[in-house]
Amino acid sequence: MRKIRNCNSSVLLTGGSKCPINYKRVIGAIVMYHGHKLPANLTAETLEQLCHADGKERAFMMYRFVEYAREGGEPNVSSVGYGGDDFAGLSNRKDTFTMKKYNEVLAAYLLKVSNVEFDVYYFDEDNVIYGVNDGTDTLAGIPMNCIYPTATPHPTSSDKSTLTVTFS
Repeated sequence: MRKIRNCNSSVLLTGGSKCPINYKRVIGAIVMYHGHKLPANLTAETLEQLCHADGKERAFMMYRFVEYAREGGEPNVSSVGYGGDDFAGLSNRKDTFTMKKYNEVLAAYLLKVSNVEFDVYYFDEDNVIYGVNDGTDTLAGIPMNCIYPTATPHPTSSDKSTLTVTFS
């Protein structure tokens, strides 16, 4: 990995970053247990060590996303009685990536841990890592409610085996 995105000087008055993720360029994700971070001095060697670590220190790599689809994140409105619509909240945002190849082991593992909270770092084709600034000197992962797969494990008459991973 060559560089970690740093947007400390680019925070807008809206509280949003001036360096938004271009999800269509994201090619992979590094998944950590919630509350655990990648080290600030991340190298290929330290990342490999994290992928083989035990327990909550372990990092999980998901690599080669080939397609992206966004779902949710829209406002929900409802009306009560004869009044007009009122804002009721936002639907959960879901970012779904299609993997280049079907991976039965990854699909099974994601189903097993679908109720576990994880943090995710996305990386793009330029090896830029995206996370969130939590006020510390180390980039934090983006908190997820859940990560789950949708699989077509066997080829069909019109398609090959596929695996999508949804980050919610």
